[in-house]
Amino acid sequence: MPRVTAILVGYLEEPAVTSAAIESLMAQTRPPDEVVLVDNSGDARHRPTAERTGAVYVDPGSNLGFAQGVNIGAGAASGDYLLLMNPDSEAEPSMLEVLLDALEADPAAAVAGAQVLLPDGRVNAGSNPIHLSGLSWSGGYLGPPESGPPREVLSVSGATMLVRASAFERLGGFHPAIFMYHEDVDLCWRSRLAGLSVLFCPEATIVHDYEFEGGPGKWQWLEEGRLIAVFSNYESRTLLLLAPLLLATEFATFGAAAAGGWLGSKVRAWRAVWNKRRLIRSWRQKVAGLREVPDRDLLPEFTEVVDSPALDSTAVRLGAGPQLVWARVVRRFA
Repeated sequence: MPRVTAILVGYLEEPAVTSAAIESLMAQTRPPDEVVLVDNSGDARHRPTAERTGAVYVDPGSNLGFAQGVNIGAGAASGDYLLLMNPDSEAEPSMLEVLLDALEADPAAAVAGAQVLLPDGRVNAGSNPIHLSGLSWSGGYLGPPESGPPREVLSVSGATMLVRASAFERLGGFHPAIFMYHEDVDLCWRSRLAGLSVLFCPEATIVHDYEFEGGPGKWQWLEEGRLIAVFSNYESRTLLLLAPLLLATEFATFGAAAAGGWLGSKVRAWRAVWNKRRLIRSWRQKVAGLREVPDRDLLPEFTEVVDSPALDSTAVRLGAGPQLVWARVVRRFA
């Protein structure tokens, strides 16, 4: 039987919240064989939870961010599969069994994502779109839950995903330049261009105590992660063809940032990407070595128009028509 290691990265959550997440995993119809709890709090607040639940405890000593916390947890894992789950979530009893069955049935799949529900039963995230600019948002947000068998998609939520450990290692784990947010989009994108499929499993559900708080820090990490993924994953020819659309997106998000009070976060994201340019360049070479699917074959799965309730601005709405036109130009000549 394949072994499954669950990895949770704790930060400033109350220990009782993290304990509830682990207990929901232990109550699964197919529980994980091992739980690794990475403590990013900097004050060892999650050590008692690990001791009480029998989880492998990893303390980096400071907050390294979610992406690198998972990478460290993966290094301590012994499973054939890695279950990544937010510590402020609780899994429905059959969640892991459904995800594991989906990956076991499809050797070409690297990632299987769960349907993430809000406490009131509406959708938090599902099959998540990726725009040509790299923007991504929660698919089906605030809508009714979806049902049905696993299906291939472009991206799923990192709030809960099961990843084949061998694929995670081959892909290099989460991007080393991403602190948090968008690391799930980047991993799914990289999986697809490496010739591996991504599955969305509506029948695998978790409840996530989520509330979108677009504070300054969150917008910075979202924009930083988006740009890092764009510069890491697109082929050079595609970047050149997309340049007008990418520049237009920067103007649009700049306007949205000015109107929404997070302009400083936008500027800090630009600065961070510039400071990480050498790391991004070297990672880009790694991605090129992984590539088995050219952009021209993958681009049709990207969305052409931004349709996110979190990025609703006049600039974004006015840009919909030109985006459609240029997206079709890019797809023709990529």
